[in-house]
Amino acid sequence: MLAAVSFAVFQINIPSHQGGSQNLTPLIGTSAGLDIGLLVIFIVKLLSAAVGHGWWRVVGADTIVNLSEITVVFYVFRMTKGRLQLFTRGVIAAIAGLLVGNVVFRIVVLVSGR
Repeated sequence: MLAAVSFAVFQINIPSHQGGSQNLTPLIGTSAGLDIGLLVIFIVKLLSAAVGHGWWRVVGADTIVNLSEITVVFYVFRMTKGRLQLFTRGVIAAIAGLLVGNVVFRIVVLVSGR
């Protein structure tokens, strides 16, 4: 179910001059955990590539970026358990995961030479 919802939302483009897609990685990291989260992200990327959304590059590089996001979100969410309220934990975990994902994305771009 999580893969289906994530896939459907991922197909929606954000209207801007650069474009973009919605991303539910923080939600997947907090609700599904690391093991299932990676599987969900990989399935979403494969289905997206199969329908032509982002070509096949999304299967490799974006999966690495999303794996880093899921890992950070999962561990930050767990480490703040009992210290903060649920909403605050979720916001902090999501922001931390997306920041790390942004850094990993920039590293992937630098390494690939694009």
